[in-house]
Amino acid sequence: KRKGKKVGYPKFKKKTGRQSARFTLNSFSMKGEEVYLAKIGNIKPIWSRSLPSEPSSVTAIKDCAGRYFLSFVVEINPSRIPAINVSVGIDLGLKTFAVLSTGEKVESPNYSKLDKRLRRKQHQLARQEKGSNRREKTRLSIAKLHNQIRDT
Repeated sequence: KRKGKKVGYPKFKKKTGRQSARFTLNSFSMKGEEVYLAKIGNIKPIWSRSLPSEPSSVTAIKDCAGRYFLSFVVEINPSRIPAINVSVGIDLGLKTFAVLSTGEKVESPNYSKLDKRLRRKQHQLARQEKGSNRREKTRLSIAKLHNQIRDT
């Protein structure tokens, strides 16, 4: 009898979804600004910040819009955050998104133009033939539009 979790059939995963591959210590290396990944080659990423120490593994991720990301696992010592006893009240409203008790106003984002573009693209996608190259192109542009809305 087998120990551990019962093994079943493989789960179906869409090709258009998020794809990822993990690289452990002996399958990647870093030289300066470049990262070498086994079976892929040298990659020069756009760094959002510097790494605090040597990474133990790297995950290469491709999202549904065709964007690639590198995620590094790094071990660091936890630092203490100083306790600050300052509280701020937040009032969520309709005209302005939020008003803080300090008097600061946070405006609500205006998505009307992006929503209109998204509606038009989704209508275009609904009318296209399934499996066609043009439909895949439209699906990709919708995914990019969703990312644009999410990132704002």
